[in-house]
Amino acid sequence: MTVGFQFVRAIDSVSANISEGFGRFNKGNKIRFYRMSLGSI
Repeated sequence: MTVGFQFVRAIDSVSANISEGFGRFNKGNKIRFYRMSLGSI
């Protein structure tokens, strides 16, 4: 895997986690997905 490919995968992960967190109704779940997004950066 190249560094560029890993970077693209990390960006996709951030977007996916933010989207999933936005769709959650429970505040705790939203925070968990937003924190996972930060960890992917």
